[in-house]
Amino acid sequence: MTIIAGVVVLKGEAELFARVRDYIRKSISRVPTQIAEFGDRNCFLAKVDVGAYGAPAAHADPVGNVSLLAGEPLMRVEGDGPVPDREADLARLHEQWVRSDWSGLDRSTGTFCAVHWRAGKREIALISDKLGVRPIYYWRGKDLVIFATALRILEAIPSVPLDMDLRGTTETAAFAFPLGERTAYKDISTIGAGQVVQIAADGAQKLDYWRWDRLDSYRRGVPQVAADCYRAFHSAIRRRLHGSRTAVAFLSGGLDSRAIASALLEQGLDVHTLNFAWEGTQDYVFASEAAKALGSRHHQLGVDLKQMYAFRGRVYNQTLVTQLLESEPNLRGVRRVVWSGDGGSVGVGHAYLNRDTVRIAQNGQTDAAIDAFLEFNRNVVNHRILKRSMVDTLVAIPREGMREELARLDCADPGRALHLFLMLNDQRRHLSSFFENSDIDRMEFQLPFYDADFLEPILRSPVEGFLRHEFYMEWLRHFPPATLAAPWQAYPGHVPCPLPMPAGLRYQWEKTFFPEDFVAESKRSLLHDVQMFLKSSHFPDTIISRQRLQVARLLTKLGIRNYDYLLKRALVYCRYAAGGTRAVPLTSAE
Repeated sequence: MTIIAGVVVLKGEAELFARVRDYIRKSISRVPTQIAEFGDRNCFLAKVDVGAYGAPAAHADPVGNVSLLAGEPLMRVEGDGPVPDREADLARLHEQWVRSDWSGLDRSTGTFCAVHWRAGKREIALISDKLGVRPIYYWRGKDLVIFATALRILEAIPSVPLDMDLRGTTETAAFAFPLGERTAYKDISTIGAGQVVQIAADGAQKLDYWRWDRLDSYRRGVPQVAADCYRAFHSAIRRRLHGSRTAVAFLSGGLDSRAIASALLEQGLDVHTLNFAWEGTQDYVFASEAAKALGSRHHQLGVDLKQMYAFRGRVYNQTLVTQLLESEPNLRGVRRVVWSGDGGSVGVGHAYLNRDTVRIAQNGQTDAAIDAFLEFNRNVVNHRILKRSMVDTLVAIPREGMREELARLDCADPGRALHLFLMLNDQRRHLSSFFENSDIDRMEFQLPFYDADFLEPILRSPVEGFLRHEFYMEWLRHFPPATLAAPWQAYPGHVPCPLPMPAGLRYQWEKTFFPEDFVAESKRSLLHDVQMFLKSSHFPDTIISRQRLQVARLLTKLGIRNYDYLLKRALVYCRYAAGGTRAVPLTSAE
């Protein structure tokens, strides 16, 4: 777990500097921890690092230039070169960055972000990985800039204005994230994929050091690409091992985490797999069967409903992992890094795309393809609770935003452009809630599905053959037979699992998947949060009809109709209209 935050005075002397510095110290971590501080009279940089990667990855030179790193660049080495070293990688990059040379980032393959302070020029550079998975948010005022790897830190600083951005908030309601470099606030931005944002007194300059849409096309067929990706995946695994002989990995009932566990075992590691699912679900049973087939040491971690809500959903899962690492004798001393299958379903499986939408795009009908995509994935704005005067404006925003994102891409294959839209938006924001709460989780994820060298053959290929997990299954045929020996949960409409499916197990994409007590607690929390905002002075009356929202809440509470989807989307507007975490904390899990 690494969190970086800072404030830089761009010119003169900012009166707010000392106050902002103190707010950063207070808000960078919500649990007691050691904070490393760097900078000078014009710059304050703070970093919290739990030591999951061993080296702290902070570099300061004799003249006051500072580079801080979150995550790992994992610089590509040729042949039998040395294993990537986080501290050494940063030292080499720092020497280049001082000269405004960003070319070395071309060799990065990992998930990371970085901050570089150039003292002599009073210039701060914010740097993302090739997919931008690890975020940096920033606000620029009259004479200073404030930035952090967690949005909650900027929300905690009173001098940062939190005026809701209508486009960013509406996109969050429709897609679950804002598009492009927007956030839900007008004056706060985030950095894009493969980007360096340099901010100085005379303005901000953005440099794209990596463009996925401008790579040469890959001229190999799907079987050859699958073989290349199998080798690249194992390279991605090796890059992240750092000599470890024990690995802790999530294992669900799907294929992403299973591929990682299989690859780790192929490389001779002692693998401990973790599952959080409820009994009676395919996720629970298939994970256990996969662990037996693969030969991992499997841990089934129980889910306590009240604790889950107290810890805000996914954070609770990471808390269980922490407890396991501290209590399991075989895991004591193991780095606080867990291998996770995030990124596999979209990056390799091409989830959220279908053939009809891709064909429409490839026929040059961009607007029709956007409409088909939004309808297929239900990324729409429902007008039922909106003020009538706002309906036309808000309903058009998801389509507008998606059109803008596709127009930015210089992609020969319009179908691949749709996939890149997902990679550079959905997947770029996929782990934002984890990074928001990393001060509590106090661990890191290893994310081989986001490895840039692994993804490159896929993203350089025409999209045909990659839809519906077709390429995924071709790729998995290169793995040991045990990988596919146990059943798995397949996405609806994708390549089905050919193995016999045990009867009576709850399926992830069915309404009956969640236990009744979980559904009841979710409903109670949702109704509570809506009621809280209905009574709040921060209620966005110009956007949402208070009366319609009250009716939707009442009908849902009485069980006459289920409008939970409307209530959840209303809460997005309510949250950001109230200034996010400056408002009263919600009880419902995010």
